[in-house]
Amino acid sequence: MKIYATLCFTVLFFHALAAQKRGPAAVGEIFAAHPSTVFQQHRLHFAQIRPVLTTLCRQYRAQTQREAAAQHYLVIVTLDGFRWQEIFAGADSLLLSDPVYTPDTAIYKDCYWAATPAQRRERLFPFLWTTIAGQGQLYGNRLVGNYVNVANKMWFSYPGYNEMFTGQPDDARIFTNVKLANPNENVLECLNRKQGFGNKVVAFSSWDAFPAILNEKRACMPVFSGNENRTKKTQQATLGYYQQRKAERGKPWPQKECFDALTQAAATEYLRNHHPRIAYIALGDTDEAAHAGHYDRYLDAAREADQWLGELWDFLQNDPTYRNRTTLLLTTDHGRGYETPRQWRRHRAGICGADQIWLAAIGPNTPPLGEIKQPMQLHQQQIASTIAQLVGSTFPARQAEIRAIETIFRKPAEARLITAKH
Repeated sequence: MKIYATLCFTVLFFHALAAQKRGPAAVGEIFAAHPSTVFQQHRLHFAQIRPVLTTLCRQYRAQTQREAAAQHYLVIVTLDGFRWQEIFAGADSLLLSDPVYTPDTAIYKDCYWAATPAQRRERLFPFLWTTIAGQGQLYGNRLVGNYVNVANKMWFSYPGYNEMFTGQPDDARIFTNVKLANPNENVLECLNRKQGFGNKVVAFSSWDAFPAILNEKRACMPVFSGNENRTKKTQQATLGYYQQRKAERGKPWPQKECFDALTQAAATEYLRNHHPRIAYIALGDTDEAAHAGHYDRYLDAAREADQWLGELWDFLQNDPTYRNRTTLLLTTDHGRGYETPRQWRRHRAGICGADQIWLAAIGPNTPPLGEIKQPMQLHQQQIASTIAQLVGSTFPARQAEIRAIETIFRKPAEARLITAKH
């Protein structure tokens, strides 16, 4: 009989827990619907049980809410091969004035030129320089001694993304863009195996090399890349954009790429419907435009990415799951040449500037410091540990001295500022 009473009490508890969603008064209805004989036999009275159950229900719900509130979400976005020079100073006057790279110079000067670097960068990146600069952090303005560099010696895409997500360069094995499965564990697959993250990590990319870079098969996480993002739904959502760009360029990017608008549409739809804990979105139009020698399209791709980032942030701040619990992290895989206009098209070892990158972050745990002007040296290999820390986890670096970027989590006075120059 005691076992039966315990079972009855347990059933009543869970019924009362469900009733709590309708309000405390609904708990009384549960007792009215159950006979009292078992509890009377064991000298248990409803007057005693009801407040106990109500208290337990409230405590359980409060604990569940605390656990949900403690969950951190992260969206990572990379702009492939986009220079720090345009991030912090806006359009380059030499490339903007050269008809070889900007055929319609008058129109593009009207769109992107202004008297000061601060005005030019805000014209190019209004979201970055209003919302993120006002509520988040930006790193990499070398004009004020704030340096961010890659540590690998290759200075192009696959080695950069490997360093970014594995926390260490691997020049001995990652020295080409050939789509070979990455032998190194990355932070996304590491988190995907942890409790609370399983099947809640996803990646989208315009470039179809990312299933190899992130080793999709071993990582057991979905990586939607290249033409996989060209679905009927995404094409309908971006039809006007796609037709306009196809008319301008004569043909889309090579088959290994899809337009960023399709990748953005696919990623946004997935975020809205599935609410992953971590989403990585790799954009590629900036790098493709630069390799093709089109500075005008390079600027347009950056401006369109900024507009989408603003829309993405608005969604994250209005969605009940993501609101006030999500960090947006922005960066790039490599820089570009800058000594001559022709070098802007290229990036590889030996081209000055190709190892120079930038970083931005905005979120509930990131102090709103704006542009970081303190002299410091950061490296791309720190991003992997930073990603893990942003979602309340860890990613063991293969070298103990490689730490997360501490200023993203606390004020500079509390953080360890690294002042060695590259």
